[in-house]
Amino acid sequence: MGFVANVSGLVVLVLIVVFNFQSVLRLFGTGAIFAALIFVVLSVLAGWLFGGRDREIRCALGLGTGLRNVGAALLIGAKNFDDPRVNVMVVVTALVGLFTLLPAASAFGRHTQVATSSPLESPTSPPGR
Repeated sequence: MGFVANVSGLVVLVLIVVFNFQSVLRLFGTGAIFAALIFVVLSVLAGWLFGGRDREIRCALGLGTGLRNVGAALLIGAKNFDDPRVNVMVVVTALVGLFTLLPAASAFGRHTQVATSSPLESPTSPPGR
């Protein structure tokens, strides 16, 4: 079911961009993409700061806070606003978050893996050798 949910979510994102392509193009140069980037970065920072002392929990909470529930935001946008640009902005924010958080998640994972391995073991060696 997780796979089906991920694929259907991706299909919805692509279809919204395709059907509202002109609206997406009009966002360039308006500062909306920069606002989405600031929103994602501040969300990650808030999750990181409130994640406690454990580095792994801070990383997970930061990433989880950075990319909020896009499906719920799309539902709220569709039901409460007549302007299709609302959902276009939700999708653009989700895409900005995705392209921002994928490299961040990779960096967090590498840093956490290095921090948790013992000094005598390399990150690629099997445990106990």
